[in-house]
Order: sequence, then C-alpha cells, then structure tokens
Amino acid sequence: MLNLPTDYSEQLDDLNLRALWGPQLKSLMPGIRPQPGTQGAHWKYRDVRPQLLRATELTTAENAERRVLALVNPGFGAMPVSAATPTIFLGLQIILPGEWAPKHRHSPTAARIIVEGEGAYTTVENSKVRMVEGDVVLTPTYHWHEHGHEGKEPMVWLDVLDIPITVAVGEAAFEPGGGVVTGTNQNDKSATVYTCPGIIPYRSPSEKRPEYPMFRYEWKRVRAALDTVAAYAGRDEPIHMMYVNPETGENLLKPFDFSARLLRPGETVEPKITSATSALLVQGGKGESEIDGKVFSWEQRDSLAVPCFSRVRHTNTSSSAPAYLLQVDDAPLMHKLGYYQEV
Repeated sequence: MLNLPTDYSEQLDDLNLRALWGPQLKSLMPGIRPQPGTQGAHWKYRDVRPQLLRATELTTAENAERRVLALVNPGFGAMPVSAATPTIFLGLQIILPGEWAPKHRHSPTAARIIVEGEGAYTTVENSKVRMVEGDVVLTPTYHWHEHGHEGKEPMVWLDVLDIPITVAVGEAAFEPGGGVVTGTNQNDKSATVYTCPGIIPYRSPSEKRPEYPMFRYEWKRVRAALDTVAAYAGRDEPIHMMYVNPETGENLLKPFDFSARLLRPGETVEPKITSATSALLVQGGKGESEIDGKVFSWEQRDSLAVPCFSRVRHTNTSSSAPAYLLQVDDAPLMHKLGYYQEV
C-alpha cells in the first residue's frame, strides 16, 4: 500500500485517478513469468455426474433453460467469472429426453464436446447436427442455435466458451431468438461434403470460402485417424493431431485450438512448455497427468485444467489399451496478441 496523504488520495478519487508506482505497479507485473493464479485442476466425472442428476431433480429445463455445472479453477478465488482458466470456461450440461432449449445466440464463441449419451441434436444456423459421444460441435460467436433431446437417456456434454475473454473486454451478450426454428432445418451434410482429406467443393478464386464449413467433428473419425497414425509411426513419435477448418486449414474457433492425443499403453509424453493455458477431456482409457509436480489420476470423461508455463507429463497407466485426450488451448489467442512463447 502507498502511504499517501488523505487529502491527496481523496482528490485522486474525485478525479477517478489512482496512484500507480512502487508496490502498486509491481503487483500488476510481479515477475519474469506471468502469475495468473491458475492451478492444475482435475474434475472427476464420477463425482460430478451425481450432482448433474441432482440438478435435474431441483429444477426443470423450463425454469432453468439449461442446467450447467461450471468447472471452477480452485486458484481463482473471488474471480468474477467462473472459469477453468483465465480464458476458457468449461461447464458440464445435462439434458433429459424430450427437453429443448429455444433458439438463441451470444457473443462468446463456443463448442460442446459430447461426454455421455445419444439422441440429442444441436441446430446451428438451420443445420441440424447429431451429437454422438466424443464429437466436437461448434456454435460460433453470434450464430443462432438451439438444442433438443430425442433419445431415451440423459445426455451430458462439456461446454467450452471464451466467456472470460468477452467479459474482460465488455462484449458479453446473449440474445434469445423466440420461436422454434426446427422444421426449416436440414440435416447436417458437411460430413459427406468433406469426407475425403484434401478434397473440398470447387470454388472460383473470387468466391469467398465459408468461415465455418463444418459444425460437427465426429470422434469416431478422429479416433480412427489417431489409431492409423499410431500403427505406422515410430514408437518414440508422439501421436498428437489437430482439428482444422477443412476450407482454410486454420484452427476451429478464433481463440482456441482443438487437438487430440493418443497415448500408447505405458507411454509417457512431456508436451512443450508454452504460454498457452489448456483444458483436457479424457476421451478414453486411464492414466495420470503430472502438472507442475502435482499428479492427477484420470479416467474416461474426466476433465483437467493446465496453467500457462506448466511443466506437464501425461502417462497412460494401462499396459494393454491406448488412452485418448482431447485438448483445448488458447494458443491462437496468445499468438494473435503477441504473447505466445515456447520454453
């Protein structure tokens, strides 16, 4: 604290000013490396799932519109936004058979990774997208979307949004859309259009490429690709593949990269230390992740948060089966801002 005369402090307050020198300045930039307060964190799905089911007993979809349990990083304390990292919001959402969330759109860009169940769908800009366990479904910024459940069992997905960013820059907005858009919707055809790697619909040089040509990235195809690469790669070659826009080759959403990693039985990998923060969803198998010296033992459907500049080691503890990790990180955002570093 600065030891300032009372009258001077009051004058600064009246003028909406603040003294920024000495310890006040150092508190903003305290060290050579960023100190965001994020901790390595682990949410066990077997612990969270009963709380999701309890939420369905405590409130209806009509009253709540959507039931979400936010995954809150324990290092943030009184941070105004519930988030897993400084840039990534994670929330586990549950929907019951027959429920429906009306059309809406919002400024945060979003994706949902399907954790459990089948029979639900998301409609994005009148394209009806099936949701199958492991799939990544995009609902980009200001795109109209709704979802419903035509199956027979509860369905859960992991919401991934850049809410902390939109709140920090004062751009958070949500717009309800009113009536049902179902009926004008067409089943999503992008999986058929983009079925062959390296082949896309013909466009003239003057024709604009679609910004989001695919809203659904099927896990069964991603897993098959990982398995195929692993079968031909050298034993010492890590298997880590990135999701990309098939038209542009760019990352799926402007702030975030999505990627998938296969860990062979007994394999340990040590990713590069970078300035990006990340979140992980276990898509299959079991293992452990050491994040800055703390070990988290995980299994399928668990989620983890990894702070920036963390030293990380992932290990598949099975001697017979592969493990699969889906990663979301903010490397594109850090790169665009000029902050991205690799150590």
